[in-house]
Amino acid sequence: MNVRNLIGAVTALACCGVLPYAAVEAATIGSNSCGGMAVPNTYCDFDGSDANVVIGRNSCNVDGACNDLGEDVRIGNNSCNGDDACDYAGAHNAGGQGAAQIGNDSCNGEDACNEAGWDEGSVKIGNNSCNAEEACEQAGEDTNSDAEIGNNSCNGYEACYEAGGYQGGFARIGRNSCNSYEACYDAGYDGGEAWIAISSTLQGKLLYRILSAFKGACNDEYACEYAGYDAGFAEIAPWACYGEDACEDAGEDGYAKIGIGSCKGYDACYEAGYNNGGSFTVGMNSCKGSESCEYAGYDGGSATIGRKSCIGYDACYDAGESDGQATIGNESCVGDYACEYVGEDDIDAQATIANKSCNGYEACQDAGSWDGANPGIANIGTRSCNGSNACDGVGYGWEGTIGYLSCNNYEACIDVASTMDDSIGNNQCNDPKECAGP
Repeated sequence: MNVRNLIGAVTALACCGVLPYAAVEAATIGSNSCGGMAVPNTYCDFDGSDANVVIGRNSCNVDGACNDLGEDVRIGNNSCNGDDACDYAGAHNAGGQGAAQIGNDSCNGEDACNEAGWDEGSVKIGNNSCNAEEACEQAGEDTNSDAEIGNNSCNGYEACYEAGGYQGGFARIGRNSCNSYEACYDAGYDGGEAWIAISSTLQGKLLYRILSAFKGACNDEYACEYAGYDAGFAEIAPWACYGEDACEDAGEDGYAKIGIGSCKGYDACYEAGYNNGGSFTVGMNSCKGSESCEYAGYDGGSATIGRKSCIGYDACYDAGESDGQATIGNESCVGDYACEYVGEDDIDAQATIANKSCNGYEACQDAGSWDGANPGIANIGTRSCNGSNACDGVGYGWEGTIGYLSCNNYEACIDVASTMDDSIGNNQCNDPKECAGP
């Protein structure tokens, strides 16, 4: 058959739709990629058909960097350069099929995105992200798991390792986030759900997107490690969770929603809303200081904190912990130990603190908490209990009520309702120790 006849025959087969698949579609490889040689080779090969694989320029240029790629893989320019950097990305296991999209200048480092989106999972990685050893290894890996990582994120050793992976895990990580050693390791893993610098609600999406363009979240060592892990839920706003371990385990096997600019400091919100369905909700610019809201809403408890509250060392440490309940308003609990242990340690323990109250050193420590025998209840009104030890121990094992504009001075109402139920009215007890309990 001469050349003219051969071309005619091929054209006819193509028009009839019977040309072999591999002959009409094949991987698209950019210049200076895959070792600069025809694929498959030792730099790039495929787990099944290579029909839909796209690799940009200057990518996969380390021997073994992009082996066993899945059928639905897109790799941008200057990406996946490292030992095993993108091996098995979007590949399948036992007949399944994964998916992986990797942007420009991303996944550079040993095992950086190894097995990302593998085994019926899915991963989408933006530009300049996942650059370090194992940075995003196994992200979005396993059946029904899904991970999406924005630009300039997850750069650091194991920064987002297994994020949104295994057993239907889910992770959405916005821009400029999770850039440190294990910063978001296992976030949203094992059936959990993690939203970092991205809002889970339509109303918040645009605002979070604008804010994250300037500064993301969770950019310290272990800052959001395990957030939303183990079927839990964690949503962390931009500018939040700064400090080593700041939000580690937040919402693991529980619920945590953290507002803009909150949870800043070493262990600031460590294990908040963690374990046994614990719940932790905090507004803007709250929980600032080392251990300020550590264990709040922990182990089946509940802690709800407003704006500009719980600022200081241990300010709201253990609030609503161990089946207890703590509700704290705006601009309250400012001071070292100000609201430590409030509403904690029993299913019936409760502390309700209104706006602009309990500000001062140990101002409302132990309010509405369990005393070792009985659960306490504390209700503190607006602009009350401001001063050093002002309402320390109110409702500790008993029921105590403080009205508004009351108990504003040094030990003004310390230990009220610590041996029996008691209450203070409105605008009362504003001199030092004026209404102190026994």
